[in-house]
Amino acid sequence: MYPRIMLSLLGRLRTDLTIIRRQSGTTLCLFEGASMMVNDFLLVGLVIFLFSQTTLASNADSYELTERLRSYVNHRLGVEKMQTHLDSLSFSRTPVIPEELLATVSESLNKKFTEKISVVRRIRDEIEQLWMTLPRRSSLPKCCSSLNTIEIDTNFQQKIIQVMKENLHLYPSIKFQYVGTEEGVTTVYPRFKSCSSTYDPRFRPWYVEAATPESKDVVVVIDTSGSMSNPYSSRVLMDIAKEAANTVITTLNPNDRVGIVSFSERARTATEGNNILKCKRTELALATPQNKEYLKSYVNNLRPNGTTFYGRALSRAFDYFNDSNSTGS
Repeated sequence: MYPRIMLSLLGRLRTDLTIIRRQSGTTLCLFEGASMMVNDFLLVGLVIFLFSQTTLASNADSYELTERLRSYVNHRLGVEKMQTHLDSLSFSRTPVIPEELLATVSESLNKKFTEKISVVRRIRDEIEQLWMTLPRRSSLPKCCSSLNTIEIDTNFQQKIIQVMKENLHLYPSIKFQYVGTEEGVTTVYPRFKSCSSTYDPRFRPWYVEAATPESKDVVVVIDTSGSMSNPYSSRVLMDIAKEAANTVITTLNPNDRVGIVSFSERARTATEGNNILKCKRTELALATPQNKEYLKSYVNNLRPNGTTFYGRALSRAFDYFNDSNSTGS
């Protein structure tokens, strides 16, 4: 209804302005400009009216959505009750003194590190004392006559576990305590069921980092010639080489650097061409988790083919070390 009335008014104004233009040429330009202004004004008014009608409808939808959200927040999440509870609490403003805050944080961190060091030292001291009391043998049996079994001194482990229990009582924040030996024996407290029957602590990063804390530069050289497709003890040589290479990569820590060289007629590296490591052709990559995953995928995609040339592979491997030394790292 309202748009029709406005269009009717617009038509009447146009008629009146046309009559005035006919009567006076002097006022022609004046009323032409006025006509344009009135037309524009009415058109803008019409647009505003139509927009307001649409806005009213959208406002109704928005209001309904708002009410539903408010009902959900208050009745399902309990925001109003939570806010009421917070408003009922009393708070006090305490000025922050940087020196005192720094001292508090420093004391807290020092306590945490001191506790961890004390736990490790207690376990170490107990192991050293037990190790000194182990029986010594002046003669060893021949290896060919030994059974393929590992004998573990259960009394040795029980004493270590006893120290771990005492540590947990003294320092409740300790979650797990590990002991791994050169023989591959693992003692964990609190004990949990392992998902793997072939677990060996000597290949785990925590053991390697403790045994060799210094950063290492490692280059793995893998033969990918056709002979690597031959079987050995019911397994393919290539699969054995891949497993060994992946084991080495797994044991590295983020401070180590690693490179991979695969060779047959020619030597190839994991860092040549387009690679996600963004390294140079013979630049060692840091053994970060992301880099290790890429290197493992490179190893797993190797296929045996061609003949064997050891010289090129060794030359490329030494290029890794030479480039690393030249960068001063």
